[in-house]
Amino acid sequence: MWFIEIYSGSLRGTVIPVDSDGLILAGAAEPSEETAGRAADLLELPDCLPKNTTIDVRLAESDDTVFYTVSSPPSKKKKTGRAKSNKIYKVRGLQFFFYPSGKRRPALFWAKIRKHHRIVLAVLVVNVLLTVQLSRSYLRQCQGEMAAFLDLVSQGYVRDGVLYVDSPQGSAKPGKPEVEKGKRADGGLVGLSTVTAAIGALMGPSRMGARPGVPWVFSQRIKQLPATEAGFTALHALHYRIVSKSSGQPLPAKNVQVREEGLRAVIGVKTFEQNFKVLSELQKKSVDFTIIGESVYVDDPATVKGQLKKEGVALAEGLIKKRRKKRPGTRVIDRSTFPYGIFYSSRSASYLYDEIDVRYWKGSDVPGYGTLLDINEDAVVFLDDDGAETVYLFSDL
Repeated sequence: MWFIEIYSGSLRGTVIPVDSDGLILAGAAEPSEETAGRAADLLELPDCLPKNTTIDVRLAESDDTVFYTVSSPPSKKKKTGRAKSNKIYKVRGLQFFFYPSGKRRPALFWAKIRKHHRIVLAVLVVNVLLTVQLSRSYLRQCQGEMAAFLDLVSQGYVRDGVLYVDSPQGSAKPGKPEVEKGKRADGGLVGLSTVTAAIGALMGPSRMGARPGVPWVFSQRIKQLPATEAGFTALHALHYRIVSKSSGQPLPAKNVQVREEGLRAVIGVKTFEQNFKVLSELQKKSVDFTIIGESVYVDDPATVKGQLKKEGVALAEGLIKKRRKKRPGTRVIDRSTFPYGIFYSSRSASYLYDEIDVRYWKGSDVPGYGTLLDINEDAVVFLDDDGAETVYLFSDL
C-alpha cells in the first residue's frame, strides 16, 4: 500500500492512499480531457495548483510501483516519472511525497536545501572566497616561516638527524657594528637570539605542553651550539677549498688534515713553521746550506744538529742532510722528471730500466743520456759522446 502526503498549502499533513484506481490532483474545478473518463479520485487544490494543471498518480499492482504524470496546458509536454519513496516533489506551489506503508521518512534535508537554495549558494560562494583568501594568507605566512627557518639552518648544520644551530652572539665578528634584532644589514632575516625563540616563532604556541612556544618533537631535534670559541670561524658552505693566499692555488692534500673535535671540525694546515725556525737559526749562525724540496743540505749535518738542539730547536727526521760535493757537470733534478727507473743495491749490480722493462747496466748506452758510468743511491753518472761526464743528482733522495 502506497500513500501520498501533502507537504504544503492548506492541506499540509493530509495523507491520501493510492489504490488501483489512482488519484488525480487538479487545480481546476472541472476535470480536463485527459482525466474526464477516469474513475480515479479527484482532489481539487486551487490554492496550490494553477488552473488546468493536473497530477495523475497511478499504482502498478504488478510490481507495487507508483507512477505520476504532470500536465500543464497549453503546453503539450507531459512529465512522467516513477515515484521514489520519501522524495519530496514540487509542482508549481504544491509539495508532496510518496511512501509505502510503514516506511514514512521524508527527505526533509534536501527539500530545505532546494527551498533555500539561494541562501545556500550565497553561503557557499562566501566560503569559497574566504577559503581562497585564507589559503593565500597561509601561503604568505609559510613563505615567511620558511625564510626564517632557512636563515636558522644557515647558522648551523645537520648531523645525525639533529640541527645544530650556532650561537648568534658567539659567531659575531669583532669590530663590526651590531644590527637591530630581527634584521640584517642587507634587510634580510636573521637568526633569533635563541633556538627556543626561533622555533617558537616558526611553530607557534605549543599544544603539547612541553615548553612554551616549542613543540617537544622539534625541541629534541634542534640544539644550540655553545658560543664560538676563540680561533673558530663559522663555515656554512658544504664544500670548501684550502688555497694559498699568495698564489691562490690549492694546497697539496698531504699538507692539509681535517679532524673533528666534538661538534666542530679543525682544519690542520702544514705551515712549515719548524723549517722556517731552522733556517732562521742557520742564518744567524752563518751556516752555508742548500734547500732542495723539503730538506736542508749542509756540509756537516752532525755539527749543525748539535747546535740547533742547544738552541732548543726541534728537528724533524730527515730534515738535515749531508750535501754532496758537486762535480763539474752536476745537474740537480727531481726524481719524477727522470724517465728511467732505478734499481740500486749495495750488494748486487744496479741498473736502470724503462717502461717496457729494458734494463741498462753499467757501460750500457742509455738513449738520450749517453753511456752509463755509475749508479748511486741519489745520483746517476753518464758519459756523453764528447767524453764529458754528467751527474744527475736527485733532489728528493
